[in-house]
Amino acid sequence: MRTHLGVMYPKEFINKDMATTYKLYLHTKNIVVDGEELYNHRIIDERVTLGDRDILADYEDKQRVLDEMMMITEIMNFNVAAVRDLCSQVMNNEYNAAMEKFSESWKPKLDKLRSELAN
Repeated sequence: MRTHLGVMYPKEFINKDMATTYKLYLHTKNIVVDGEELYNHRIIDERVTLGDRDILADYEDKQRVLDEMMMITEIMNFNVAAVRDLCSQVMNNEYNAAMEKFSESWKPKLDKLRSELAN
C-alpha cells in the first residue's frame, strides 16, 4: 500500500485510485471541472475480465467512495447540490454498465445492493 501526501491506497478496493484521488484534490489550490472524460486507463491483459462477484464488489466500492466524498463535500461546504448530482450520475452510469456485464442470475443481486446502499 503506497502513500502520497498521507493518503493511503486501500488494498481491499478494486479501483484504488477512486478511493484516493478526491482526497488528493484536497491538497490542491485549484480544481477545474469541464465534464470531459480525460482519464487514461491502462489495460494490462485484455483476457482478464471481472467476474460477477468482482463487478458487485466494484459497484459497492464506488458507492462507498462517493458517500465519503459527499461527507467531505458537506464538511468543506463545497457546492453540495452539484456534487450530489454528479455522484448520482456516476452511480447511475456504473449501475447501467454493471447490468450490461452481469449474467441474468446476478442482476437481482445488484438491484438489492443498490437499494441497500441508497438507505
